[in-house]
Parts: sequence; structure tokens; C-alpha cells
Amino acid sequence: MAPPKAEGRVRHDMAEPAPSDRHLPVHQRFDTVETPRMEAVDVVARRKRLRLIAGGIAGVGLFMFAVAAWRLGLDPVQEPELPRYDPNAPGANGTPAPPANPSALKPITPPPPAPPPTPGARDVEDEDAEEDTAEPGVPPKTQRAFLTLRTNLPAHVYIDGARVRRQTPLVNFPVRVGTRDIRVVAVSTGEQKDFQLRFSRGQHQKLDEQFQPPPTRR
Repeated sequence: MAPPKAEGRVRHDMAEPAPSDRHLPVHQRFDTVETPRMEAVDVVARRKRLRLIAGGIAGVGLFMFAVAAWRLGLDPVQEPELPRYDPNAPGANGTPAPPANPSALKPITPPPPAPPPTPGARDVEDEDAEEDTAEPGVPPKTQRAFLTLRTNLPAHVYIDGARVRRQTPLVNFPVRVGTRDIRVVAVSTGEQKDFQLRFSRGQHQKLDEQFQPPPTRR
């Protein structure tokens, strides 16, 4: 008598593979899930949902358009009034209408010329300056400076030995740039004063000299 076969030991710590025999009942098979069909169902449901949303949006738009059209229908459109023909109007008979501003047609008269200045109104220093600049031998602008010399007594002025045609006062008298020897001689007393001045380009120096007045007769 042959010994009985030893049955295989069942181990619960090892996972068993899923049954794949097609002869097993349906509830015991796990490989028959039809995923493509489920995806098709989801696509159809999603399309229906999108159609409902689009239909709702279109309905809202139509409602707003209807409300706007209803409001426009309530307000009557006012046509602009055309100007009526007036036979008494100035332009109806071919005569031009008078301008709104009558002064616009008047010629603009130029302002009257300014009156010439009176000789007494001119500044004394300006006259002196003009006379001084008329002195012959005026240096060029690049070598020109100016001297203003006043004295309490009329005096002759000598610059570098040359006598100036005018007596004091000298206002804005042009002199050459550099060191100049100046002598002032009082006409009434003959008193003289000598000094040197150095001028730079465009410089204006002012001097005020005092002479001893002549003795008064008793």
C-alpha cells in the first residue's frame, strides 16, 4: 500500500496570483473591467454638462438683449429740428447779415509814434559819455577800459602826456588797457596831480579828486 501523498502546506504570508481561468464565475474574475467603455460614458456626460452651461449663458445674453431693446423702445428718438425759412431774415433776400461784432470790420489804427525826447530830459552823464566816446583814437574793444574822473574844480586831463579835449568831469572815458599815466591840472589855480592807474579789459575805474579852492577876495 502506497503511503498517502503529503498535501502542500498553505502559507498565508505569500500573496496568491489573481485567478485568470476563464471558466471561473464572473464574480471571481478581475480582468474583465471594460475601461474604454467607462471613459466613453464620462465623455458623453461631460459634453452634456458643457452644452447645459453654454445654453445657460446664451439664455442670459438673450434676456439682457431683450431688456435693452425694451428700454430703447420706451424712449422716443427725437429728430433734430430743421431751421425754418424766414423771409424777413437778412440773408433771405441776398443781403449779407451784419457781423456779430461791428468793431471787427474797423481797420486797426497803429498807435501814435512816441514823441521825441526833449533835450533837457536826457541824463547829463549820458551826454558826457557820448561826447567822451567821440574822442579820436578810441582803442578797440579788445583793448578798451573806462575811466570816470570828477574834480571839485574844472581841470584839464592828460593821459600818457596827451591832453584830453574835454575838461572834467569825464564819464566812461575809453582808455587803453595797461598802466596809464594820468595828470590832472586845475584850470583856475594851476594845481596839478599825477598818478598811475592800471586797467584791464572792460574795467571801469572811478576817481574823485579834490583841489584847493582859490582864495576868495574880500
